Amino acid sequence: EDKVLLDRYRALYSYAYFHETIKPRPTAPFYSAPATVAALARAQAAQQALRGNPGGALRRLHEDTAFWRRVITDSRLLVNRMIAVASIQTNAQLISEIIATYRLPTDKLQIAATAIRPLTDQERDLSGVFRYEFSLGAHMLTHLDSHAYQTDCDSDSWSACMFGKLSTASLLKPNATINMSFEKFNRIAQASKLPAKPFLEQVKQARGDDESRSFIKWHFVYNPIGKMLNTIPGDSLYYNYVGRVHNLDGFLRLASLQVDMKRQGVRDSQIASFLKNAGPNLYNPYTNEPMLWDIKKRSIYFYGMSDKENEEPLSKRFEVQL
Repeated sequence: EDKVLLDRYRALYSYAYFHETIKPRPTAPFYSAPATVAALARAQAAQQALRGNPGGALRRLHEDTAFWRRVITDSRLLVNRMIAVASIQTNAQLISEIIATYRLPTDKLQIAATAIRPLTDQERDLSGVFRYEFSLGAHMLTHLDSHAYQTDCDSDSWSACMFGKLSTASLLKPNATINMSFEKFNRIAQASKLPAKPFLEQVKQARGDDESRSFIKWHFVYNPIGKMLNTIPGDSLYYNYVGRVHNLDGFLRLASLQVDMKRQGVRDSQIASFLKNAGPNLYNPYTNEPMLWDIKKRSIYFYGMSDKENEEPLSKRFEVQL
């Protein structure tokens, strides 16, 4: 019933580059719609494997993952990057299940290995995204005057219109707010470029700072709205998004190890040694230590970053079944 929709979605695969051409606005389309169709395409690949063609399923998942890797590399919007992260993650999970379920020849394992290769430095780097998010906010704040005296706000300008009214009431100082926002987003952008291990230390410090920060202080008398806009979402909130990228990288490393084990016919008694000798590129990115082996569940796993403030930062378990 959705063949036309799937064909239109898969036509995106032929594009060599990804770039948002529509200026982001409240009514602008994000990539949540293609992500919904991606789930349907993923289900079709799973059905293909169940019907006895795991190689064909892996080829489809490889093509789909290649598209989302272009999005995760080139998209300027945080929401689109996170949709791409989720799509690559779920594709990799299905690829891992297919690898664990079927005996596959070397050429099919190579297709899987290419699709689930660990992220490159460019794919992990979110610094440009955070700089773009800052520029969008700065653009809106510098154009408040055009909305300040509107009596009616349409759906595309209601937020700018509201902030414009606040600025005329001296509750929002645009220039001071932009300066504060620059310091914040520049700090987050720099942290997002760090490898997972030093980044985790930044997360721990940011969560402690957010917990100890008093929401209302005496200096809020000047520019109260601007200071609240920069205080309510603490650094640790944005760090959670960066953590999702490092978690994805760690999971891709797990799945890559799974493929290598299949290729080499590694027995259970050899797995601990195999993980140790895999090398730092396939270690847990947060600890730079080998992945862990659960002999009872026959799975390899690592602990990645949790985005829940009440949990230890490194407490979310990721695993693949062998």
